[in-house]
Amino acid sequence: GRRRRRTTNNTTEQENMEEKPKETTEGTTNTAEGLFVGADGKCNTKIRCPACNTLILLANVPTLVEEEVYLPFINQTKAKEEGKGIKGEDGTVGELLSSFWQVCDVFDFANIGVAQQTNNMKFLACAECDVGPLGYHRLDTDSKTYQIAHSRVKYD
Repeated sequence: GRRRRRTTNNTTEQENMEEKPKETTEGTTNTAEGLFVGADGKCNTKIRCPACNTLILLANVPTLVEEEVYLPFINQTKAKEEGKGIKGEDGTVGELLSSFWQVCDVFDFANIGVAQQTNNMKFLACAECDVGPLGYHRLDTDSKTYQIAHSRVKYD
């Protein structure tokens, strides 16, 4: 195969040129929520940070899972000023989300960081710009899975 050179933000030069949103392809379901799900249940497009466009997950790596989970809003100040969301046990304001991209190993991510930790969860953030939480990892189970909220990321 052809060798790719890495740039400073862990994306290849070829990936940096592919900035257009992905069109749906045959055999793909593009639901109202904007999910790009192939017949195998995997995301068939790259997943990027909504703020800095850093690559978070490659296509065909994460699997769509449905589970209702509370995540704090990314912008706490704005949410509190606008009176949005529901109050979490930790005093944050957030929302219940139900569609997540799941990977079974932290090394499946191209870039990810741990933003903060609550009693039973680690919140995941962009490793480049620290925007988050984009997803979570449970600490109260033996699970080695990591979830990224579909509504908190960009697709291409």
